[in-house]
Formats: sequence, C-alpha cells, structure tokens
Amino acid sequence: MQIRSAHEDDAPVLAMRISESNKDVAERFGLTQANWLAADFARGELFFIAYENDEAVACIATE
Repeated sequence: MQIRSAHEDDAPVLAMRISESNKDVAERFGLTQANWLAADFARGELFFIAYENDEAVACIATE
C-alpha cells in the first residue's frame, strides 16, 4: 500500500472515495466536490490518499 498527500487536482478521487464511504451523509447535506472539497482545500485542510494496486482505496483529512 502506498499513501501520498493529495492536492486539489485529486478532488475527483477524494470525492469518489468520500461519497462511497459517506453516501447517506453526502446526500443529506448536499455535499459535492464543488461545495465541499474546494472549501476544505482553501482552509488549508490536508488530505492523504491510500492506493493499493494503483486503486484509491481510502483517504483521510486533517485540520
């Protein structure tokens, strides 16, 4: 497994992993890549993505 820091260009991958993991929460609050990840990156939140066999399998964020 490889873990690397994520950047704004990784927003689609982050959005996919997060929406799959928290689908009910994302739907309830109307969270999308445009209105959520962009704000997090702007605040300076750090994201990391874990890859296994070249597939994004997890992500985390820190504030």
